[in-house]
Amino acid sequence: MRKTSALNRILATMLDILIGGSFCLLMMIPTIVCLVNAIMTASQINIIALLISSFISGGLVIGVIFGYYVILPVHFNGQTFGKRFFSLKCQQNDGSEVTYKSMIIRVLLRVLVAFLSFGLSIIVDLITLICSKDHLTFYDTLASTIIVDVSDK
Repeated sequence: MRKTSALNRILATMLDILIGGSFCLLMMIPTIVCLVNAIMTASQINIIALLISSFISGGLVIGVIFGYYVILPVHFNGQTFGKRFFSLKCQQNDGSEVTYKSMIIRVLLRVLVAFLSFGLSIIVDLITLICSKDHLTFYDTLASTIIVDVSDK
């Protein structure tokens, strides 16, 4: 197992965001339809339908994020589809497989900080990923995980 390059890690993350974002967008289609309907015809029933569909879509989006970024890596060798495509793997610092605890910490920190910083933390993540010798981000450090290259080079 070798350390990964920053470029491969960035590209894998971009692919994961594309895949995860696509699934999340699919889950939000009913809410988008209700929103357009509520804008075109502002009635009480349309507003209630928008509210209900928003809660349902929000729950589905949380489920997609949890499934893709937590369950998938725990059950598939520390890999999401993006990591698998770029021959990367997430593992514990000691070389063991990732656990639900470490992946939940990793995802919650990543999402919470990105949300609270209005997405600006992504720039900081990018800088620390490129500049750190092991290409780690703060959520890797706090979750005690590392990303390694598993290709046969």
